[in-house]
Amino acid sequence: GGVTCTFVNTKAAAPNVSLTKVNNTNGTVAAGGSFNWTVGINVTGGPVSGVVTDTLPAGMTTTNGTKTDSEAGAALSCSAASNVITCALTNLANGSYTVTIPVTAPSSTAPNACTQYTNSVSVTQGPGQGAQASDSVTVTGCEVPPGRIRIDKLVDTTSDADVVYDDSGGAFTFDLSSSGTPVLVDVAVAGGSFTTRSVAPGKYTLIEDDPTASG
Repeated sequence: GGVTCTFVNTKAAAPNVSLTKVNNTNGTVAAGGSFNWTVGINVTGGPVSGVVTDTLPAGMTTTNGTKTDSEAGAALSCSAASNVITCALTNLANGSYTVTIPVTAPSSTAPNACTQYTNSVSVTQGPGQGAQASDSVTVTGCEVPPGRIRIDKLVDTTSDADVVYDDSGGAFTFDLSSSGTPVLVDVAVAGGSFTTRSVAPGKYTLIEDDPTASG
């Protein structure tokens, strides 16, 4: 009998690179602390060649040098310079690869340093160009910013209900209250300034203990 041959022409998957990004610190890190951002590089339709770039957000730093995936060898070579990590993909086969980036958080404890930092990695050349992945870490442990209190004193010259005080003759004592409930007592006012202690954020009313003393 004859031999029958059947040919199946299956179109090969188009080469593509996709990315993931995660941290190992549950999304928070103390000011000046260290953690890792890990980039996942997923290849389909390979082998592929291209470039993946990761620029750390301002304030976050990593050491200069080479960062590689041990399984990929020379086919995936990453290096860091000035907090920019560049990965060269050279005939990288299908599979999932990881590049771990050790990062140091800003050491400043100024209030504005404790914020959320978002890091994005992207395919900047080759299959999958334009693909991105992002992850965020929030820095904690900064100083609490000093509170501010604004005082608006309205004077009605036609009514005795509003009293103008003259601080040149001495100090007056106020209760700082919210909804009629005193939260801080004995706030001395003298020389046009006053000092408060441990006042929680919110809106308050300054009440003169003895309005008649101001004359």
